[in-house]
Amino acid sequence: ALHDRMEKALFGHPLWAEIDRGTMNNADLADAASKLAPDLSDAIHYYLENWVKFFYLIPENVDTFYRIKDTGTKVYILSNFSKENFEIMESRYPWLKDFDGRIISYREKLIKPDSPIYHLLIDRFKLNPARSVFIDDLEANVRTAINVGLNAIWHDPGKPIAPYFVF
Repeated sequence: ALHDRMEKALFGHPLWAEIDRGTMNNADLADAASKLAPDLSDAIHYYLENWVKFFYLIPENVDTFYRIKDTGTKVYILSNFSKENFEIMESRYPWLKDFDGRIISYREKLIKPDSPIYHLLIDRFKLNPARSVFIDDLEANVRTAINVGLNAIWHDPGKPIAPYFVF
């Protein structure tokens, strides 16, 4: 019940895209979402002030990231993140700096699943879409990747990615 209501007021609301687009910060989003659902104000503020506690990392996937890089394959990140949240992630997870290139939504003022951010990835890093693989946990993001010519995998965020690769 609470999750469904939070989904509607926060995660599923168009305001959420604005934090990833870099046009709002966490406090602005919390205030705006709280006006839409005043009875959830405390929960919304709590989540946005403590979201990093809800983030989980799969160490096996970090290991797989390095195994892929060890083959000489370039690995890029295309991610929706707000500035303040990405800065927290970078400080907690230094391996994020080891990608061969990064497209982070707030920096570009573009977000997934809109196609311009995928075209930016392809163009900036001179990728051959037919020889590239995009992995994401959201079906809409995978659909757009396929539509721009990338090979794509819709991946359960709680599962390891290693089974998709042959080493």
